[in-house]
Amino acid sequence: MIELSKGGAYLIDGTEIIEEASAQAGELEAKTGFAPSKEEAAKNTIAYGILQSHNTSGSMDKLKIKFDKMTSHDITFVGIIQTARASGLEKFPIPYVLTNCHNSLCAVGGTIKHIENIHKYIRKEDVPEHTVFVITTDGYENDSHEYSIQQVQSMIKRQKEKYGWEFLFLGANIDAIKTAESIGIHSSRAANFIADEEGVNKMYKAQEMLLCDIRQNRATASDDSWKRNLEDDYMKRKKRG
Repeated sequence: MIELSKGGAYLIDGTEIIEEASAQAGELEAKTGFAPSKEEAAKNTIAYGILQSHNTSGSMDKLKIKFDKMTSHDITFVGIIQTARASGLEKFPIPYVLTNCHNSLCAVGGTIKHIENIHKYIRKEDVPEHTVFVITTDGYENDSHEYSIQQVQSMIKRQKEKYGWEFLFLGANIDAIKTAESIGIHSSRAANFIADEEGVNKMYKAQEMLLCDIRQNRATASDDSWKRNLEDDYMKRKKRG
């Protein structure tokens, strides 16, 4: 259970919380033998310790923080590198660490289960005529723990065959066709794109074209005309890069 407290609170031995009002009433002193001020208590927090250890100004009232390293998700590193180069920076003054976690299977499996449950419990007439499941990713799966590739394959197959769901796979920085086929999505419903502003715009335009065709019952299972411009852009600029 989560309880919302008004004002500050004191944490004793990492296990017990005493709200500020109770502390002022003497409960904190009764349990610990002393009653520190809010300012004194703040100095014992994790946040204060981190700031103090990285502060180079000599005064905690005028912080001047020096970081040990810089960390970002791999999705954002391109923008960071481009900004650094544009500003004339040739080398980072501190280590730059990338995280690289893609739990794509868990995202797909969990979302299929969630949407299926929604359709199960709403009125029959409210279930959409067409359910299109769009997967967009910029990296290979490497961090799923709840769903395996075999489970996701089975789930996708079931939704397609039993409920007529459409699945669309759009990938950057990976072999989108091979990855889509590995989880049971036909190559006609998969496409690669370049992960920049131009590529993302083309990806959404291609997606829009296919979705319109599906809604109007014009799309056939093998029709891949929706992605031709997208793939042309990918092949042209991939070779250039």
